[in-house]
Amino acid sequence: MKFSGPTLAISLWAAAVLADDTVMEIIELGNRPAAEIQALLQPLLNGDDRIVADGAKLIVKTAPAKLAEIRALVKQLDGPVRNLTISVLQTTSQTAEQLNAEAAATLHPERVELRGLAGNTEDLRGQRQQQQVRATEGQTAFIKTGEIKPVRNVAVYGSNYGGAVLSSTQMLEASSGFAVVPRLAGDDQVTLAISPWSNQFQNGEIATQAVQTTLRAKLGEWIEIAGNADQTQSSGTGMTGFNQSTETQATRILIRVDIAK
Repeated sequence: MKFSGPTLAISLWAAAVLADDTVMEIIELGNRPAAEIQALLQPLLNGDDRIVADGAKLIVKTAPAKLAEIRALVKQLDGPVRNLTISVLQTTSQTAEQLNAEAAATLHPERVELRGLAGNTEDLRGQRQQQQVRATEGQTAFIKTGEIKPVRNVAVYGSNYGGAVLSSTQMLEASSGFAVVPRLAGDDQVTLAISPWSNQFQNGEIATQAVQTTLRAKLGEWIEIAGNADQTQSSGTGMTGFNQSTETQATRILIRVDIAK
């Protein structure tokens, strides 16, 4: 079969259009926000592919073959949203390993073997504060506790006519808590984008400990995400001569995620 010039040009144009054919489709979601699914699919798109998030809908523009792949992925990703219980512990007396060992002993008491002497080694001055929140997977959860104390400020002014002392009282709030976005990864893993903070009163001022991190943890197990060490030195003289001591107290921030019941 022979084609004239115009006919050949039209045929080539039609072939090019078919080769670059795209379709548009709206995919309804049943569980997850469209923005969450869009973010997961975006790295998989080709140059001319487009996905727009609209509430509980995805608007997809792509080639027919690619559309079938996207539908299959959306079906897998749009699973039921789980409710999680997130616990954050700020402590100066326990580590993640100790807490997990205690939990294992509770779950499997028949496997516990005690050797040697046992006793309570917790520092009586140790601080422990645990906070808990119920969160929906993929959504930001917040928890905060606070304490307000009066702090007195004293200022001394001098002049040619004498000195003056001015005092004032200011109410300061010291708070602790965290903001976290949890996402399940597999059957027993979870990824966390977390920003905890801790404010404490020290010598009339507020000392702040904060961290921002993303981590992966096993469900039901404690993991340490931050910590600092406070060192105190003291010295003096007595009947036995010069004495000096150094005390170090570490504050740890631990986190654990469980499936809410």
